[in-house]
Amino acid sequence: MRIKKNNKIVTIWNKYWNNMLAVFIFLVVFSNQITHIFFEGADMGEIVWFCDSMSYLLAFALWMKNRFLITVVFLASVPAQFLWIVDFFLNIAGVGLGRTDWLFIDSNVWWTPYISTIMHGILIPSALYGVWKLGFVKKAIFGVYAIIIILLPITYFFTDPTINRNCVFYPCDLNFLEDRAEIITNSFYMTPAYLLKEIGLWIFYASIFYLLVIFFMSQVKKIKTSKELKTPN
Repeated sequence: MRIKKNNKIVTIWNKYWNNMLAVFIFLVVFSNQITHIFFEGADMGEIVWFCDSMSYLLAFALWMKNRFLITVVFLASVPAQFLWIVDFFLNIAGVGLGRTDWLFIDSNVWWTPYISTIMHGILIPSALYGVWKLGFVKKAIFGVYAIIIILLPITYFFTDPTINRNCVFYPCDLNFLEDRAEIITNSFYMTPAYLLKEIGLWIFYASIFYLLVIFFMSQVKKIKTSKELKTPN
């Protein structure tokens, strides 16, 4: 009976994995935004955080089984989110890097840092799983560039600089309340020039990661081809 039950669960997952994963991701990111807006006093600018925007995009892409968009999220999220994810889990262990400290220290409700950690933690693995299931799209790098070029200026022109969403105003590891003097006195921070610098860096890191993925895939393909040639018919 247990084996039959497990087989049924596997069958359901194999058939509806994308829908189930899409709903889960949507519920997590929506819960995260509700928490920040209604319990932490944030404004609607929360939606332009890269992690939130990519989570919504991934939920849609998985539901639609859109290989292009799933690959876009994967390629964009790894270089943009890696340090954030590391910092979230380090903070849980009590040794954070600093950029997510406020979530663990100054939150109004106890679940804020944990829902944020879950949201960040599932983004890359879910995108990677989607790529593994549906395939990698090489042209998706152009979608990554489009997101960077669109999302960062929107963040710069339409959100509160003191919150520093997507780090478009000053370095991610600075906090406006704690480092106000350093931020205000630096003539480069909060300027269009700083925004352009960030756009360039995001494009550079995304391109490097893309090339690494392409190289890895080519090596895997060579290994598979070599094994097939050595295998007797």
